Amino acid sequence: MRRISKIVLIVLLFCSVAVRGQVFDSTGISRARLEYYLKRAVTMAEFLAVDPYANDGPYPYKKDDVRLIHNTGAKFIGRAIYRWGNEATLANPDFLNKAMALIREVHSKDPEVIFQAAVFEAVTGQVNQLRIPDWAFIALGRKPEVRNFRYEDMLDVKGKFINHWGKGSSVPDITRPEAQLWLMYLCGVYMNLGCEALHLGQVALMGMNDPGLKVWNGFVQKVRNYARAHTPHHWVLLDAHTPQGGMVVDGKSILDFNSFPLRIKEIPEKPMEGVLQIGYLDAIFRRSMGCVTPSGWKCDALPYLVEFDNFGISRKPGVADTASHFIWGYDEITWFYLLPEKKRNAWLRYAHDWVAANDPVGWLQMPISRIVSLGRGNQPARHRGNIRSEDCPAGLNVEQTVKEIWRQPSLPASAQVDLEPGKWRATLLREDGFQIPFGLDFKREGADLACYILNGTERMKTERIVVSGDSMLIRMPVFESYFSVKAVTKDSLSGFWIKGGAAKDIIIPFTATAGKGRFPNVKQGAAGRAGGKWSMEFTRANQTKRPAVGEFVQNGHFVTGSVLTPAGDYRYLDGIVKGDSLFLSTFDGIHALLFAAEISGETINGYFYSSASVPERFTARKDAGAKLTAPVTAVKEGSDGKLNFSFKDLDGNMVSLQSERYRNKVVVVQLMGSWCPNCMDEMAFLSEYYRRNKDRGVEVIALAYELTTDEERSRKSLRKFQQQFNVQYPMLITGVAVGDPARTEKTLPQLTEIKVFPTTVIIDKNGVVNEINASFYGPATGQYHLDYKADFERKISALLGR
Repeated sequence: MRRISKIVLIVLLFCSVAVRGQVFDSTGISRARLEYYLKRAVTMAEFLAVDPYANDGPYPYKKDDVRLIHNTGAKFIGRAIYRWGNEATLANPDFLNKAMALIREVHSKDPEVIFQAAVFEAVTGQVNQLRIPDWAFIALGRKPEVRNFRYEDMLDVKGKFINHWGKGSSVPDITRPEAQLWLMYLCGVYMNLGCEALHLGQVALMGMNDPGLKVWNGFVQKVRNYARAHTPHHWVLLDAHTPQGGMVVDGKSILDFNSFPLRIKEIPEKPMEGVLQIGYLDAIFRRSMGCVTPSGWKCDALPYLVEFDNFGISRKPGVADTASHFIWGYDEITWFYLLPEKKRNAWLRYAHDWVAANDPVGWLQMPISRIVSLGRGNQPARHRGNIRSEDCPAGLNVEQTVKEIWRQPSLPASAQVDLEPGKWRATLLREDGFQIPFGLDFKREGADLACYILNGTERMKTERIVVSGDSMLIRMPVFESYFSVKAVTKDSLSGFWIKGGAAKDIIIPFTATAGKGRFPNVKQGAAGRAGGKWSMEFTRANQTKRPAVGEFVQNGHFVTGSVLTPAGDYRYLDGIVKGDSLFLSTFDGIHALLFAAEISGETINGYFYSSASVPERFTARKDAGAKLTAPVTAVKEGSDGKLNFSFKDLDGNMVSLQSERYRNKVVVVQLMGSWCPNCMDEMAFLSEYYRRNKDRGVEVIALAYELTTDEERSRKSLRKFQQQFNVQYPMLITGVAVGDPARTEKTLPQLTEIKVFPTTVIIDKNGVVNEINASFYGPATGQYHLDYKADFERKISALLGR
């Protein structure tokens, strides 16, 4: 126990450094983390208001809304709960409990999701029915009183904005102590529910008597103090509608980010068409103010969201008026709602791309649910972006467009980031605080900035880097993953690694620093002996065991090598020995691995960390004769040994094993997936082998088992493999997810269970399965790989008869 504790301490000290603001906590939120949420923001007005409590009438289909959140990968749920009048509902336990239940339901699958409540610029006489809780007084530094709210004491003493929203509905004046008490009550109720973001509405209206923002500034600090003690991450994200570009006092922003309507401009000669334009009316584009944020980082322009606003209908619906905030006589969300489906989705793509191209600090908040205003004589309606189905018959089919936009990262090309060329130390930060380090190499190649992933002797070049201002997208050459980062300085990057998953994307904070090695260099002191062959055993969190073999080469303090498992290998490991401590890591675009251990003579004890997975303990002992037993997939008893399948290739053509092309030939069937790093190595080998040997009477077919059954997603991922390795043999999409427990029965029922990927099936000239190999070892394993290739070529040549 003492030894394991020592290993954990070593890892924390040697590999992990706290990154302030990289996570959402009481110190604030980093820019990268904030923009992560803004990029995945949706408007789902009153999602948390379960019937019969929604302000704007019935709001059914909540179950489908929960599905939508997880399907799209939405992380910021805007305007999820609020009151516009009907304030007495805030004292109803049923209203509050149902809202909390929905938050818990969403968080049970994705705890990252943030819910935003709206603290609007409207108050009615109904607040007189509400008892003021003691905590609201205490949060403002006041002595508690036993009384209800007093509506009249919240309003401007000179009558400004009284009855502004109709009789008995007014704008509260932030300079009035009673208004502050009311607004603090609203903020506290929503934070107590679990909301970690608050939209403060039209702060200029409520600040009618606070032109210097002194009162607002003091009030917001008290809200933040309450958040530190009453929200899950001890911080609350604050925004408001800011027509002047922000709420900045002495260079410091009161808000975490700004927000504003889109302000869509009509094209009068083209009915119901509209565009975005910088400088149109009071649009915020390129007007967000620079500041020091509440989290302490500086920016030339505060990030912001633009949204499809709702504010009613004009007296001339359908008529163009470019001097009005209405678009064709409607508010923005109603205009969007009235567009035909094809135009609606096309305009959403246009708006997203336009904002990204014209202001790098702006993000489009995707419209999922919001009330629309169709005028008198029409039934109340709500824009619902869900896929239309039995679970949401009112859906307008915006959901899939949102998902597609978010799955295709894009930045407009512009001036290149001035990064320090050479080798960098990159790290991925796990939630438990451990860092997984790896190497990068940035180079100028002509006019382009190029990036290489470094692991041992491997140099993996990424796709062409897309740059916009200080932001970069670095896509992996093969796998469905990319880095979304910003240049903090010329020798420092910060952002996220985003990896496609079966149900949702996996997102891990990322940093990189120029001129540093993967692990700190060690120039003095003796190094433990890690070189040689090791018999290893891993212990999962559920206490099940799995065997492995380690093959390491040590040169002074530096160590390279790989770990072989019955299913494959962990590719190129690169690390260091410091005294009796061993550290090895790798990153291949889909897997990020770290081994941290203590060497004691002929044994090694440590931990194995993989991306976001639960750590595993491992032990190893020096063993020159260490071996592994490969998993077995075989032809079922009673079968004639012949496979029979037909699947679509990447061009949509059906390919059958029974076709003339494969008759009287030796056929290699590669069972693989575009998510699999060992499949990448096998693809490189088989593709090169096929190009050399296809005229000898040998064929290769790849059968792909992807993360999902989404055919288009599978095709895009497999195309990357095809292009990267110049694959000239068919790659077929089985349409069966790798996680499907019936994957073998659905695709190759003649075989026993396919246990690992890749698995290679060799078929002789008579169409009979000759061999099934489920243990491919890649080039990182050295002699194992050479032996595998030689054995493979001998077997195929023997079956060819030459």
